[in-house]
Amino acid sequence: MASYLNRSVELGRTEVVYDTQNPDFSTTFKTNFIFEEQQTLIIRVYDEDKKGAADLRKHDFVGSATLTLSELMGARGNAMKLKLEKKGYIIVQGEEVAACNDELHLRLAGSKLKNRESFSKSDPFFTISRMHENGDFMQIFKSEYVSRNLYPEWKPLKLSLQKVCNGDLDRPIKIEVFDHEKNGNHRVMGVVHTTVRSLTELDSLNVTYDGAPFGSLLVRQGRIVKVPTFLDYLSGQCVVNFMAAVDFSSSNGDPSSRDALHFIDHRGFPNEYQAAMATIGAILQDYCAGKKCHLFGFGMKDPANMKPVNVFPVGDPGGVNGVEGMLNAYREHIGSTDYVMGEPTLFAPLIKEAARCALKNTTVHEQAYTVLLILTDGEVNDMQQTIEEICTAADAPLSIVIVGVGGGDFTKMQELDADDRKLVTFSGKECWRDIVQFVPFRKYSSCAPRLASETLAEVSELEK
Repeated sequence: MASYLNRSVELGRTEVVYDTQNPDFSTTFKTNFIFEEQQTLIIRVYDEDKKGAADLRKHDFVGSATLTLSELMGARGNAMKLKLEKKGYIIVQGEEVAACNDELHLRLAGSKLKNRESFSKSDPFFTISRMHENGDFMQIFKSEYVSRNLYPEWKPLKLSLQKVCNGDLDRPIKIEVFDHEKNGNHRVMGVVHTTVRSLTELDSLNVTYDGAPFGSLLVRQGRIVKVPTFLDYLSGQCVVNFMAAVDFSSSNGDPSSRDALHFIDHRGFPNEYQAAMATIGAILQDYCAGKKCHLFGFGMKDPANMKPVNVFPVGDPGGVNGVEGMLNAYREHIGSTDYVMGEPTLFAPLIKEAARCALKNTTVHEQAYTVLLILTDGEVNDMQQTIEEICTAADAPLSIVIVGVGGGDFTKMQELDADDRKLVTFSGKECWRDIVQFVPFRKYSSCAPRLASETLAEVSELEK
């Protein structure tokens, strides 16, 4: 957690490390370091009780520690060991991040690994750790384990070069191979000390344990791939298309009621949908050709036959003029009788349409990138189909920003964000690119710049 304007804002969460009191977390967090400001970090540790639950009240609180960024960056080796207020310690390491948007594409296999089991074969997995500036190694990746196999073939992986070596191809990294045990007491099968440069140049690496040979790691693939930034796209004359979609389902309440999320206050006070649209749209419209934007609605029914209308244009189907045009079209739609609020709330048709538009807008002669902003109260009735469409849309030049409006349950929106675990299709295929960013509006409603920064973070990085 980071403190802004006397309010705590969650920066992120680590993965869960099971069955150990000495976890080594791989997740890292990025935040801006401002020398002249006191920036407070609050670290809270929990013991997971309900698997996958986003609500922290459903887990056991272990303890917390507080520090400032200036303390961390001024500490020896940029590392601090902090006592948790209840029990135990936590070690925090900081490092200035180099400007590097490249990726390491890596696929490893084992050969003649040393068996650590007496009556069967080992279940090997590997971890990757990078050397910190103080000489300590910090784990940044953990693979899946392969059952009973001394010649394992692990899944391909894509890692940010910034995360692996901070852009320094010759920085030492450590690859450790373990025999997986259900109780968490994994046994070491060997270690490899290497660099990213070696991983891209060598076909195999010797695995050793206490100086003795313990097999080999085969580098099936090791290459560095340049990932274009948002600025690269813009510099290449890429056109940006901005689409916004508003949730008009009945769970938002009757717009004539002051308690409803779509209530229009004629004194000029914007509701949360208007405020979010204005804040985020004001930035994106400047990248759009002629500030032409498109506004859609979903979650309503046709009053003539009461059939659901999954996706429909709000205002001119050909687009409206900037954020002001979007806000005007939204206000006019709230007072219209063309549609009535209804259920179910379906995301999949909307994402499918956005992906279709994104691909249509990109031609041989003109590059285009589409940003879809979804404003919703959090209800969604086609979760798995939505995941399917997001995984398909990952192949399109598209990013999706979801802003949660109101105080509802946003657990499903956090799942779509996929920061903690990748989205997986019915067939078991993982989504290869993270294209969704979710932010609850009320967390940042008092700080418009922070809201815009959080919602557009992954768009600007075009993460893969």
